[in-house]
Amino acid sequence: MRTTRFRAVVLGGSSLVVFSLGMVMAAPPRRPPARPRPSPSPTAVSRPAEAIWGEADRLVGEQKYEAAAAVVAQIRARAQAGGDEDQWTRALVREAQLRSALHGYETVVRLLRETPWPPGPAGHAVLDLFHGQTLVNYLRAYSYEIRQRERVESKDPLDLKKWTADEIGAEAMRAYARVWAQRDRIGADPIDRLGDYLQRGNYPPRVRGTVRDTVSYLIVELLADTALWSPAQHELYRLDMTSLLGPVQAGLDDPAVHPLTKLAAVLTDVEAWHSAAGRREAAFEARLERLRRLHASFTASEDRKQIRGDLETQLPAMRDLEWWAVGQATLADFVKEEDASDALVRARAIALAGAAAYPQSIGGRGRASARSRWSTPTSRGSSSAPTPSISPIGCARRRTTTSCPPGRRCRSWSKARGRPRSGRPSSRRPPTTGSTARS
Repeated sequence: MRTTRFRAVVLGGSSLVVFSLGMVMAAPPRRPPARPRPSPSPTAVSRPAEAIWGEADRLVGEQKYEAAAAVVAQIRARAQAGGDEDQWTRALVREAQLRSALHGYETVVRLLRETPWPPGPAGHAVLDLFHGQTLVNYLRAYSYEIRQRERVESKDPLDLKKWTADEIGAEAMRAYARVWAQRDRIGADPIDRLGDYLQRGNYPPRVRGTVRDTVSYLIVELLADTALWSPAQHELYRLDMTSLLGPVQAGLDDPAVHPLTKLAAVLTDVEAWHSAAGRREAAFEARLERLRRLHASFTASEDRKQIRGDLETQLPAMRDLEWWAVGQATLADFVKEEDASDALVRARAIALAGAAAYPQSIGGRGRASARSRWSTPTSRGSSSAPTPSISPIGCARRRTTTSCPPGRRCRSWSKARGRPRSGRPSSRRPPTTGSTARS
């Protein structure tokens, strides 16, 4: 009977087996077999940062963005605990990019606002630039939907889906302005310091090669976006061209100052900074950018004549430098858009002069295709395609032109809304109906 009961107990479980053996057979207790020690897992070993980055890149290549974001978050946490600001910044930017691919821009803005940033100025500058550019890209990608929104009070200040276009543009400008405020501290750093975060254009380093250049031209691009202007700011006839061409000082955070005035102030600062350091080509490029932006905004012949005159005054002093050819190319673009009958002929001669002096320069090469089209200019009243407008060096977007019938102006005021049909701001005085341009 004991044997039978013992077997029944065995079926009950091993813990009861020992108990039964101790009571019935009085056998000495047996030690349980020693468990083998677990081998250390690969994740427990401290691996070099580059090895972990390689794993994240592999996951991205396999389109496993969620897993890659988790790996990058671990890198960020380790860098934050160790005070490694470079890795901290790099990981936060990469994590934001991965979260954007997964969940959209709203998640990125929340991540950047709620996650601690490195305390150093370099890390703050990179993250502010990234934050501002993210907002600008979001505004451009969803422009139509965003412009339908009305301003509402939200309990969640980070709910990007409720921000209006004005609020998004203002937040982007604040992010840029924080970097702008540190321009004297970090502005002289080479642009290579932002190499992991910036897609460089074809500008030579001697022309746009510093962090100060990058920040300045990003601000200029945002200020030149007329979609963010108020209706009153489209009334460009209220601005004085002579003041815009001279030294300008203005605060970026002053809502009463026109965006073009702020734009001129930023480029005045860059031009003066480069001039003081003897970087003549970089200073000249800042002047060219100001003239390009003003020429694109103002359409009155008197204003454009004044802009061309300023450029013609600047060019002789730059004749010994290669960037003079870029100035010639810019002047050719300006002359080409004149109403005079010989505008294309004079524009071609100006472009040829720049290409002949510096044929291998950016300005000289940029005129190669234009010269072939300008060799046989067509009449303004013909039905052939208009002469294309060549964008400034490094600009990713090209401006398009429209042909005008003989005896008529391309830009006419809409009777319904009192703005140019092309949608661009006009420097001409509107009709006496009292209507103003609308953004």
